[in-house]
Amino acid sequence: MRRLLALLVGLGATLAAGVAPANGAEELWEPACPAGRTCPSKEIIGLGRSLFLSPAISPVRRSCATCHEPAYGYGASATTTLRFKDLPRSIPSLLNLSHHRWYFWDGRTDQLWQQALGPLESEAEMNSHRLFMVAAVESDSRLRAAAVAGGALDSQELIALRTTVGHPSIGDCLGTDSCERVWQALSGDQRAVVEATAHKLLLSLAAFQLSLKSRWTTYDDYLASGKGLSDQQLRGMKLFFGEARCSSCHSGPAMTDAGFHNLLLPSPPGRAVEDPGRFHGIQHLRALVTSGDMGYVPSEITMHLDMNNSVWGQFKTPSIRNIEGRSEFMHNCTFRRS
Repeated sequence: MRRLLALLVGLGATLAAGVAPANGAEELWEPACPAGRTCPSKEIIGLGRSLFLSPAISPVRRSCATCHEPAYGYGASATTTLRFKDLPRSIPSLLNLSHHRWYFWDGRTDQLWQQALGPLESEAEMNSHRLFMVAAVESDSRLRAAAVAGGALDSQELIALRTTVGHPSIGDCLGTDSCERVWQALSGDQRAVVEATAHKLLLSLAAFQLSLKSRWTTYDDYLASGKGLSDQQLRGMKLFFGEARCSSCHSGPAMTDAGFHNLLLPSPPGRAVEDPGRFHGIQHLRALVTSGDMGYVPSEITMHLDMNNSVWGQFKTPSIRNIEGRSEFMHNCTFRRS
């Protein structure tokens, strides 16, 4: 198994480090804008980037980039993986999300803005809250300016927001639990003001994440010219597309089928012995449909998901592009780079 993993990591290196493409293009693909949809403006994407990089939206000063590090393909370095070793699942890359229908390892949401809300309001991650994020944006001059430029705040909304976050109890919002207590004490109108702004901020985060694409790699050069791979990489490629059958799931431009599979992986020490995966993901989706949190509207396919024992233990196929900095692999970090 170690020899096989080494050969496959050798192939992975060809899908990793970005190099100057032969055709001069900066990226393998340009961000797509589906027909019938309005592309997000550069200001909206810029706001999303500012939020992504800002520790100000978390009481414990953790940004999205704390775990999803730009230098590591928007995944986690070995140091970060060790720092957050108590998380139930590994930290995935955020590259090429436009090729995915479902988000998180278990696919527990079909809306990328809802995905952005998950880590924000997780005690184990950013330990924040939609209320804290909105108050932070209103009080931080640079974030506030980016929000106005990105259309998340207009003058009337800013006045209403300032009145709301000026509530004396907002100062007690210092973590997920304490913020939730403050949240429950606000009036329905006050919560509506906060959620309207939070929704726009999360949409901008989603727009930024959708703009994250893989760079051209030596493997892409090989596909274009038939040259450039080492002997080890060629052996890894032969295994990948042949005997090991990796390409059954890792295929297409993003090297993923974006589907769910149960590989019957062992659980490493410190991880849950049994993780329901997609089963709980569908449960969460059904609860989200019922709650309609922050105006959530499910996609058509979500309304017809079948939750049965066949999805137990399934996890989403990750992209294997830009894995050069990764030290652990699989949803539960079963395999480690030696």
